[in-house]
Amino acid sequence: MLYARQIALTERYASPEFLQGVRALGASGTRIPRFEDANRVLADTTGWRIVAVPGLIPEQTFFDHLAHIGDFR
Repeated sequence: MLYARQIALTERYASPEFLQGVRALGASGTRIPRFEDANRVLADTTGWRIVAVPGLIPEQTFFDHLAHIGDFR
């Protein structure tokens, strides 16, 4: 229910670029994209991928990882 509500709001408030990206990942009003499907799209277009983590990680760790993303390719 939360996902359906939020994705409906993006149609109203998000930029066209964001909406294009969400659609490219296979999101719909009823289904959250599967990691495997989204990773195929992301890897082909950006070289990035989604990685699950066991809960929230500290902000410093998250942003440090982003700053060094090229180190992990």
